[in-house]
Amino acid sequence: MTKSVVSEQEYIKKNISGKPRTYSGFFSFLYFRTEVNQVALLAVCFGLFALAHPFVTKYANRVLPLGESFDLWALTEHATGSIPWLWAILLSWIAVLVVAFMPRGRSKQVLLVLAASLSCVLIIAASTFGSVDLVQDHLSRISLSTGAWFSAFALYILLFSVYQESKKWVLIPILFIVIITAIAPFQHWGIYREYIANSEIFKSELWQHIILVLSALPLIIVLGTVLGVVATKKAWLEEVILSLNGFMQTVPSIALYGLLLPLLSFFGKVFTVQQSLGLLLIIIALVVLGRLSFKWLPYGPLTSKIKITIGFIVFFGIIVFLPILTNLFYQLFTHPIQWFSSFHLTSHWDELGVRGLGTTPALIALVLYGVFPLIVNVHSSLQNIPKDIIDAAKGIGLSPHQIFWKVELPLVFPFFINGIRLTCLMLISLATIAVIVNAGGLGVLLMRGTEQSVQDLILLGCIPAVVLALVIDAFLRLIEGVFTAKGLK
Repeated sequence: MTKSVVSEQEYIKKNISGKPRTYSGFFSFLYFRTEVNQVALLAVCFGLFALAHPFVTKYANRVLPLGESFDLWALTEHATGSIPWLWAILLSWIAVLVVAFMPRGRSKQVLLVLAASLSCVLIIAASTFGSVDLVQDHLSRISLSTGAWFSAFALYILLFSVYQESKKWVLIPILFIVIITAIAPFQHWGIYREYIANSEIFKSELWQHIILVLSALPLIIVLGTVLGVVATKKAWLEEVILSLNGFMQTVPSIALYGLLLPLLSFFGKVFTVQQSLGLLLIIIALVVLGRLSFKWLPYGPLTSKIKITIGFIVFFGIIVFLPILTNLFYQLFTHPIQWFSSFHLTSHWDELGVRGLGTTPALIALVLYGVFPLIVNVHSSLQNIPKDIIDAAKGIGLSPHQIFWKVELPLVFPFFINGIRLTCLMLISLATIAVIVNAGGLGVLLMRGTEQSVQDLILLGCIPAVVLALVIDAFLRLIEGVFTAKGLK
């Protein structure tokens, strides 16, 4: 064996084996840098930046725009227990900083979890226990200030750093957050007092917000999946579907509501259930005749025109029956028995809930905007399936339908769940502006808070939407991870 071959084998054994390599001098510094948890460093930067800003603000009443700000040092002076909040939180961030530079391993995971849990507990305790003595009457209230919001953002990033080290350990800081939130006093917070004053409205509008999302989601899943598959399988429809899908994202939602108002008012007053069923039968008959004509006529310009005509007929049918379907799903979630009892063939659709104002235009807007990420995810995931896999499936005798259900669908299912996750997040945010067309939702609280210039009432409508989005995002990410094959992770 020659010397060059031996040296090459020794090089591979020393440098490409699974054992960690050791460096000296400048290269040891580079190796040390690769062990740093950079997400934790970012959290520390935001956390230290927050210490230099006011933490809470005391307002004399709910409408007074100016208040007295308190930083962590001032909270220490005014608190009865004289807890040094500033130094305690500062030391917790220093602990996170030190742990972030430790080499990877179980000890780093444990210490980072402990430091993150300590930071979470101290920051929540400072904003609750530390500010409770500032309020002496029932009119004054405490609102979170710049330092508290930056600290909350830093904690959010810090949880991601724990998740980066170990997915299981992130549950421990979350558990500490739940425990300290359960025992901490919030009765002096302005947002809590707004909740007590508007508890019935908050509960009803929160439920209405969830119902709007749930009513639009089934139609989005069906439309997004079908259109994504059609755009992949039918090359002549790909550009049309993707162009229309992208165009809808450029239309302002308020402009869309203004366009839908007269159209839905006209539709609800003019069309009856019987007329709509007749129109549906005509559309189905035209599509069936068009499909049968492919077998009778030779391929040529005429068949291409028939394909385009069928596409326009289907598109027209979706546009016409979208108000009916959105209203149907909403009624099924709210009061189905009452709706079906008033359902007659001679009834106009405005008697059944299809109007220019209300939930119908809001749901149509949610469907048209929310279908975008699902179409894109389904289309891109189907296109990126390696052709070798499809050729192998054809080689063992699978039909196109079998290939789709047994090969393509399992491969794209994680991307499908990811598209649903993005759609849900978009729906939660878009549903807040449904109040413009009198459809309710958490936007009612945002609108009232803006009209009355009450910051805490605005936060009462904003924070639940954010929490709802985070919960759904975490839940669907969990499902996505469960159904993702090990080879795709």
